[in-house]
Amino acid sequence: MPSHGVVASTALLVAYSQNGDLLQCSHIFKTIQQSCVVAWTAMLSANAVNGLLEEAKRVFERMPARDAVAWDAMLQAASENTNILEARSLFEKIPQTTLVSWTSLIFANAQAGMIREAGELFQNMPQRNEVSWNAMVSSYSMLGDADRAVELLKTMPHISTIAWTSIITANAASGDLGKAKAVFDSMPEHNLVVWNTLIAAYCRAGNLRESTKILGRMPAWSTLTWNAVVAACGHHGYTAVAVGLYHSMELEGMKPDATTYAGILTAHSHSGQLESARSHFVGMVADHGILPSLQHYCCMVDILGRLGRLEDAQDLIDSMPYLPDHAVCVSLLAARRSHGEIGSINAPKCNVSEDKSAPYMLLSTAMLQLTFS
Repeated sequence: MPSHGVVASTALLVAYSQNGDLLQCSHIFKTIQQSCVVAWTAMLSANAVNGLLEEAKRVFERMPARDAVAWDAMLQAASENTNILEARSLFEKIPQTTLVSWTSLIFANAQAGMIREAGELFQNMPQRNEVSWNAMVSSYSMLGDADRAVELLKTMPHISTIAWTSIITANAASGDLGKAKAVFDSMPEHNLVVWNTLIAAYCRAGNLRESTKILGRMPAWSTLTWNAVVAACGHHGYTAVAVGLYHSMELEGMKPDATTYAGILTAHSHSGQLESARSHFVGMVADHGILPSLQHYCCMVDILGRLGRLEDAQDLIDSMPYLPDHAVCVSLLAARRSHGEIGSINAPKCNVSEDKSAPYMLLSTAMLQLTFS
């Protein structure tokens, strides 16, 4: 039996694992002298949460013993990292499959776009619970098959909020807001999650008039509610409306978060209102203790670039505590090109994956213009 010290260390390891803190997990794991299966599984999950599937596999292979939880954790890791071949291989090797195993493989197939295979797995399940039903309904919805999702919904023993919201989202994603609203109206009751799903659907479609009507009819609001409308206003360039909603949000006693400020700064990016944007950028730290993310910096770079403040934009990139991603690079290079600063273009060092080639395409185009001008 593990000692009390081992139990306490394992509990701490599990806590850090759930927060995805791999560094602390590794440190604690090394100090546990009698690592039990729970500690090994927590270490496996910590790697999986951080997207380190290969490292998770190495931990799994080194485990002195594996229980059903460990097998399911490894299968979930493969599923969430969209590695369908690895997920299938693991499923076939599991000594005794569980509801979690079956549901994870359904999710993996859906993530890979293999909805027919996911449906076959669902039909072949020895038993189902609410999670597996939700997974299948959500899979159809995620892949845009709202009609099949509705058919399955009708056969559910108990229709959950997750299933209802999946159908609303699927219909909205296909452009049929009428059907999304009809599903909403057919529900026996509406909680805050369902209201937020409906308002988010109208916001994504750019139907701000109906979004604000829904906002007025809602019996209660959350930060998520306000963020959906603020983000929609920001995306469509309604800066004054976005700022007005932000102030209304504060008056209602709702605390803005990082997503709120992303919507506000996006709105200012479209309108080029630098001073107001700068005030909100500073205020998110000073007033609410929210540290700016890369997205917030990208909005500020975009505003400076649109206004031709290219040196300021470059200075901000150089001073921010993040490596520029493709969005920052695209924004700066596009600004330089549009303001005729082609000759001074240097490709910024970007954290860009191979499929994010837009910065290099912009740079190439600019150089060609310089060559033949």
